[in-house]
Amino acid sequence: MEDLLVAGDSLDFVTTVTPWPASAGYTLKYRLVPRVAGPAPIVLISTPSGDDYRTQAPVATTAGWTPGEYSWFAWVEKAGERHEVDSGLVLIQPDPSTVTVYDGRTQAQIALEDALAALANFQATSGRIKRYAIAGREMEFDTAADLTKTVNYWRNQVMLENAKKAVSEGQPDPRRMLVRMSNA
Repeated sequence: MEDLLVAGDSLDFVTTVTPWPASAGYTLKYRLVPRVAGPAPIVLISTPSGDDYRTQAPVATTAGWTPGEYSWFAWVEKAGERHEVDSGLVLIQPDPSTVTVYDGRTQAQIALEDALAALANFQATSGRIKRYAIAGREMEFDTAADLTKTVNYWRNQVMLENAKKAVSEGQPDPRRMLVRMSNA
């Protein structure tokens, strides 16, 4: 399963499941479960392609998918057998040809910006305003140090996301610094 899908795009990929090949009569299924209440889960049933499995969904199907984060699960089954294959997370982005409003920030980016705003407000009011909503949760902080700890946590999460994205795009991990030392 891919890490990113786009509503309204064709979906077509091939998966190899060595212990349970399609040629042995197994069927590979995926279930995408939204990480927030609202959208219905998405079920994909792969078709045999030799020993592999081909998973396809046409534009007409993916256009109805609700954008957001989904946990996905994959398994193979045949007559009385079922075997878990894999699981992970996938982000379904909105259809760019129909979207009218879109906030492309990740949950960690939103939380970091909320935490930075809360820290600035806390400091500007000399700590008189202590209750904030960060990442969809309401929290109360007693000190600027508590807020700074939250800011640092979300800053680290954003850095991890950026590193993962860079590596997936074939770029070096921005968290690694290479140093060359020479005798002068």
